[in-house]
Amino acid sequence: MKRLTFFIMALCFVVSSVYAQGLDLRPLEMDGTEWTITATSEGEGRAETFNDTLSFQDKKFISSVYDKKKYSPTNYTTYLKDDGSTIFETMQTKDDDMVLWHGSVLNQEVRGIVSVHLANGSVKDYSFSGTLAGGTLVLQEPAAPPVQVEEPAPQPAE
Repeated sequence: MKRLTFFIMALCFVVSSVYAQGLDLRPLEMDGTEWTITATSEGEGRAETFNDTLSFQDKKFISSVYDKKKYSPTNYTTYLKDDGSTIFETMQTKDDDMVLWHGSVLNQEVRGIVSVHLANGSVKDYSFSGTLAGGTLVLQEPAAPPVQVEEPAPQPAE
């Protein structure tokens, strides 16, 4: 019991020290990276697989497979999860069809789900995994602090 108490106290000290140092929690900058992935269909029936290259360029997401099918490059969003992974999400469209991407990047590996929704109502889901093929992962630049506009001090009445 003494060892457990000591361990918990030591862990609390380490955690408080990290926070006291101002832990830098920001998602990774995906722009300028390229990833090779393999996607495998989910659900019943014979599994389908395809290889793809995901590119994050000029703040746009491009899947080489869906680019060839005339899906538009699109904006993407990123955020940081509690486990330290960076999540990216995006939606590519072509007419009334859409492809939804949700991926998780940790170290130099990516895993996620791609969901293909066709205008005819059919939906096909794939899980994917892959590795960094090009570019460098760095932390996103911190957001600029909001600009504060100072109100003029009230003038005394004359």
